[in-house]
Amino acid sequence: DPVIRQAMKDGIGDARAEMKKLSQGKVDPSSFAGARNTLNPSYLERAMGVYMGIFINVAEQSVYFSLAVDADGKQFDGGKNSYTLEMSKDQIPPCKYFWSITMYNLPQRWLVENPIDRYSIGNATPGLKTATDGSITLYLGAASPGKDKESNWLPAPEAHFWMVLRTYGPDESVVNGTYKVPPVKQRAGLV
Repeated sequence: DPVIRQAMKDGIGDARAEMKKLSQGKVDPSSFAGARNTLNPSYLERAMGVYMGIFINVAEQSVYFSLAVDADGKQFDGGKNSYTLEMSKDQIPPCKYFWSITMYNLPQRWLVENPIDRYSIGNATPGLKTATDGSITLYLGAASPGKDKESNWLPAPEAHFWMVLRTYGPDESVVNGTYKVPPVKQRAGLV
């Protein structure tokens, strides 16, 4: 029946749109990752987890955070803005093994080709600079933030983009959701 077939197609489209909307902000991965007995009962959130990246580990192994909007709630746009992620010593993702942020283009969600061949940045990145107070500032943008800051630069496309912060061997504060990723802010006057 063509009417039923169209209704099914429309329903799938509606579900995809809802998952995309859910995945645009910071997402609590404990709602869609983990063993069946620990999952949130929301099937929409579980579907969103598959939409964001199938085969996510259980929270005790790794926790992922979707970063799709800046501190003002605007979608990242490397063609119009550059950004910073400033983490005080206490805001650096607490984990046993490592943390990283990976850059993806939109809408494809592919890695971003760039002049320094860097697709992710984190505590295992060679040369990553930490300030004397233990804080880390990451620079996110299409253009270099300057030679002195390139060690902490994750190149972005000159278009909309999305990032994922991954923590491996996360601390209990990450697993239970009390750890909060600091806001990504527009960097004034720079593209």
